[in-house]
Amino acid sequence: MVVTDVSAGTPAADAGLQRDDVIEEINHHPAMNVADYERIVREAGKQEVVLLLNRGGQTSFVLAEPE
Repeated sequence: MVVTDVSAGTPAADAGLQRDDVIEEINHHPAMNVADYERIVREAGKQEVVLLLNRGGQTSFVLAEPE
């Protein structure tokens, strides 16, 4: 999934996500679309989620708090 927008003051912005980042995994599960994202985040409840990001060919793990 490609990040298209990150609003200031949101958990995504706080976690450092940027436009054009590619979210490859959420909590070590493949994230192919928004439905996958919503399901995995919902299952996590109030716990932080681990995102595997690809930014310009470099991958990194990022912790993000739920909204």
